[in-house]
Amino acid sequence: MSFNKFSEFEEQEISLKYLNGESSVVLSKIYNVSYSTILRIIRRNNINVRTQPEAQRKYNCDYNFFEDINTEEKAYWLGFIAADGCVNVRKNQSVLTISLQGKDENHLEKFKKNINSTHPIRKYKVNKYNVCSISISNKKLVNDLNKYGIIQNKSLILEFPIIKKEFLNHFLRGYIDGDGGFYPYKKFNKKRNNYYNEYEFSVTSSKNFLEDFQKILIENCSLNETKLKKAGNAFTLRYSGHNQVDRIFNFIYSNCLVYLDRKYIKYIASFADHQSPLIYNV
Repeated sequence: MSFNKFSEFEEQEISLKYLNGESSVVLSKIYNVSYSTILRIIRRNNINVRTQPEAQRKYNCDYNFFEDINTEEKAYWLGFIAADGCVNVRKNQSVLTISLQGKDENHLEKFKKNINSTHPIRKYKVNKYNVCSISISNKKLVNDLNKYGIIQNKSLILEFPIIKKEFLNHFLRGYIDGDGGFYPYKKFNKKRNNYYNEYEFSVTSSKNFLEDFQKILIENCSLNETKLKKAGNAFTLRYSGHNQVDRIFNFIYSNCLVYLDRKYIKYIASFADHQSPLIYNV
């Protein structure tokens, strides 16, 4: 395949993989072109070509941030990365990458502030969708994440890490912000022949991870055990009803400082029309 035959979508796909840590050499083998062709595509999409990783580091952060999960911020970001981040480990490079919707750029700014990072947030398009991304190359940082189960290709094999009890709700909130949520929906009442508002909580992950996740919710939110639902190659944990969802919401957001603004505001707006007391101590 020649350089000129790549579609716009393919170029964006290559650019995203490169930003997520894939090397030009590996990408050249995937797309059956020379690595110089890959580099031309990278430059054409206004992405800076990497130099030798960590040899001439331009950026800094607290690379010991995840060494000990002993604050709300560390627990939250560990959970968020477990859901919506990825690590890539190769011979000469260990990289953490978080890629989000463009409208959530302020959330990456929060991450940068918490981890004292000077790394840039890169913006680009994937299939006409705005994306923002941050990548941090550091072996110590990635090794510490590995200790908590955040490994390469973790999605279907993720295990629940050992987290101090006082930080569990912050870890869970981070994971939910990455791969879960609280949702309103309409339900039909046959007796009254009308629709009414109902509420649901759901989160998706591996079976083992969700089994431990559910145990924590049962213990802290007075819930009964519910069966996990198969969702492709993963599983989904789901609870519905005002009272159950309220209890989960209150536990997850109790005494918190960091959360995804977009989701939190949406939750508040959607739950405002029912009378169950919610505790918004954030």
